[in-house]
Amino acid sequence: RALQTCRDTLSADDRRMMTQLEAILDRRWEAAAKALGMPESTLRSRWKGVLDHLRRCMETKTGRDFAPPAP
Repeated sequence: RALQTCRDTLSADDRRMMTQLEAILDRRWEAAAKALGMPESTLRSRWKGVLDHLRRCMETKTGRDFAPPAP
């Protein structure tokens, strides 16, 4: 439920990016960017912003740390 609430706080364009989630997670950036009609570099940059937004929102909603693991 918290994730859905956080997703709903994204802009319509950012939610539209999530339609290409499978390609993005599989690192098929070029295919996802083409499907969304944007340059790959723009998609990568905006995707980072989406992840940061969702991470912060989930931390606020759940009180849990959703930081990515250290390399």
